[in-house]
Amino acid sequence: WSQEIVWLIYNGVDIEKSKQSPLMERFPFMEISPRIDFIKDMPRPKLLKTHLPHHGLPTSFLNQSNDSKPKIVYVARNPKDVAVSFYHFYRSNKHLGNFNQGWNEYFEMFISGYIVYSDWFSHVITWYETAKKDSLILFMKYEDMKRDPQEEIRKIANFLGKDTSNEMIETLNEHTKFESMKKNPMVNFSKISVIDSSISPFMRKGEIGDWKNYFTVAQNERFMDIYNEKMKDTDLSFQFE
Repeated sequence: WSQEIVWLIYNGVDIEKSKQSPLMERFPFMEISPRIDFIKDMPRPKLLKTHLPHHGLPTSFLNQSNDSKPKIVYVARNPKDVAVSFYHFYRSNKHLGNFNQGWNEYFEMFISGYIVYSDWFSHVITWYETAKKDSLILFMKYEDMKRDPQEEIRKIANFLGKDTSNEMIETLNEHTKFESMKKNPMVNFSKISVIDSSISPFMRKGEIGDWKNYFTVAQNERFMDIYNEKMKDTDLSFQFE
């Protein structure tokens, strides 16, 4: 979602151009691309996606004295919906072994932090606290993007230093609505062999609060105890429904 928004902002909201090649080619995934040196060959601006935790990024990305230090748009989502979304992603993703156990087993994995890219709390809190001190990091929330997408798109454009008219914002919003993205083969990963869409499509629901269809009362109470303890030293908060 945010990838397509950023790409279009940098490309004059050219919707037709965005339909000419898959998002993975236009905006490659840094840590799963065939070779890391492809970055050197990319034309500027170099647009890259990553799920890496803050400490996993190349040091040149984080060096304050680096004049070419990149701008980073970080999007966080409430952890209960992340858990459910990630559960289905684990089930459908061949690289993650097509996880074939149930929700209860996955819930235990998630709360223990035994998932790819480290646990949600350390990942999100570190990026949030870093963003408060670094003007080149824009920390955003998925729930805010759902609540007021045009305002959040405008926020991204301003952060990137790109003039974007109200008409362009409206066009961008229509193009990147969940319903539109789910039908768009250039962004919905339906043609990516590693994702088995018959198990679960990459773009599934895009809702706030789907966790309520999975968490038991006991699991929710247990999770919130962990959440409150982990979040006690930060002012970061999330909308859960």
